[in-house]
Amino acid sequence: MSSPTNTLSFRNVTWWAVIVLALVLLYRVLSPYFQPLGWGVILAIFFFPIHRRVRTWIENRSLAAFVTLVLVLVTLVGPAVWLSVTILQETNSFVQQIPKGFLGQAADRLEKYTADIGMPVGDLDTLLRDRLREGATMMASKATSIVSGVIHTFLNLLIFLLALFYLLRDGPKVLALIKDVAPVGEETRDRMMGQAADMIQATILSSVVVAVAQGILGGLLFWILGLPSPLLWGLVIGVLAFLPVIGPSLVWAPLGTYMIFNGEPGRGILLVVLGFVIVSSSDKVLRPLLIAGRARLNELLVLVSLLGGIEAFGFIGIILGPVIVATCVGMLKGYREALVDEQNTVTSMPIPAALVGGDGSPRARVR
Repeated sequence: MSSPTNTLSFRNVTWWAVIVLALVLLYRVLSPYFQPLGWGVILAIFFFPIHRRVRTWIENRSLAAFVTLVLVLVTLVGPAVWLSVTILQETNSFVQQIPKGFLGQAADRLEKYTADIGMPVGDLDTLLRDRLREGATMMASKATSIVSGVIHTFLNLLIFLLALFYLLRDGPKVLALIKDVAPVGEETRDRMMGQAADMIQATILSSVVVAVAQGILGGLLFWILGLPSPLLWGLVIGVLAFLPVIGPSLVWAPLGTYMIFNGEPGRGILLVVLGFVIVSSSDKVLRPLLIAGRARLNELLVLVSLLGGIEAFGFIGIILGPVIVATCVGMLKGYREALVDEQNTVTSMPIPAALVGGDGSPRARVR
C-alpha cells in the first residue's frame, strides 16, 4: 500500500503535467492571433491612464471602455488616413512632374551601364512585360489566397479591437488575477509589473521621439539639398519612421535613385548617403539611449533586445523585445534580493540560550 507522501507527490506531478499540457494547447490556440492580441495588450497598458480619467467621468465600465477605444482609434486612424491621402496626392503630383521619356532614358542608361560592366540585362521593355505577365498570372492563380488574406486581416483587426475593449474594461480584474498567481513576493511582483508597464510606456514614447527626430532630420536634409516640399516630406519620413529598419528609406532611397538617373548624380548620391547615415541610422542611436534610462539597462542590451525582438516577433517585437529582456533582468534581481534577504535572516537569528555559555560564547556541542 502506497504511503500518503507518495500519493501526494503523484498528485502534484500529475497536476503540473496537466497545467503544462493546458498551457501548450493554449499557445497552439492563441499563436495564430498573437499579433493582434499582443497589440491589444500593449495599447491597453499604454492608454490605461487615459481610460482611468475617462472612468472618473463615466461610471459604466463598458461605456467608458468604448469611449476610450474610440479615442484610441481617432488617435491612431485619423493621422494614418490623412497621411495616406496626402501621400497619394503628392505621389500623383510627383509622377506628373517626371519628364516625358525619362523612364526610357533611364532604361537605356541602365542597359548601357550593365553592358559596359559585362552584365547585360537584355531588353528592359520585354523583361518588364514578361514580369508583369507573370505577376498577373500568379495573382490570378492565387485569388483565393488573396481573398483569404483579406478576411484574415479583418479578423485580426476585430480581435485587436475586442482585446483592447475587454482589457480596458476588465484590466483591474486581470491585474488582480496576475498578482494572485504570481509565484514571487509582493514587493518583487509589484516592482516587476511596474517595470514592464514603464518599459511599454518608454518604448512607445521613444518611438514617437525617434519619429519626430527623423522627420526633422529628413526635412532639414531635403531643405539643405534644395529639394521640393521639405516640410511635407519631413512629415512623411516622421510617420514612416514608426516602421523599424526600412521606414525613412522608403522616401530618400527612391528619390535619390530618381535623381541619379535624371542627371543629378551628385545630389542623388548625397541624398542616399546622408539619408542612410543621418536619418535612418539615428534610430539605432536615439532609441537605445531613450529606453536605457527607464529600463535601467545598458544601451547595448537595449539595442540587442530591439533587433532581436523584431527578428523574433516582427514589428511588435520593437516593444516585446525590451519588455521581455527587462522582465528577465527584473526576475534575476528579485531572485538575488530574495537570496540576500534569506541569508540576512539566517545570520540574524538569535542563538538559543541552551547553546550559550556563561561568558556569552557559544558552547561546544557534546556528542
